[in-house]
Amino acid sequence: MGRKCRRKLGIGGKFMIDIFLIPFYAFKWVFSLAFWYYGLYFLMNTETYENASDKLKERWNELRQK
Repeated sequence: MGRKCRRKLGIGGKFMIDIFLIPFYAFKWVFSLAFWYYGLYFLMNTETYENASDKLKERWNELRQK
């Protein structure tokens, strides 16, 4: 017949593991955001982007004037 244990095993250990993994989760998100930010920053400061942007603006103005 035995006594039933209502306590679930492993819950306290999982909580502690989550606390220790917070820096890794934070690094994953911060690294991803920084990668996209600097990637877009680099792309927008290249001469190719400026040339393509000017070309598209000229083309758009030509189409609007027709």
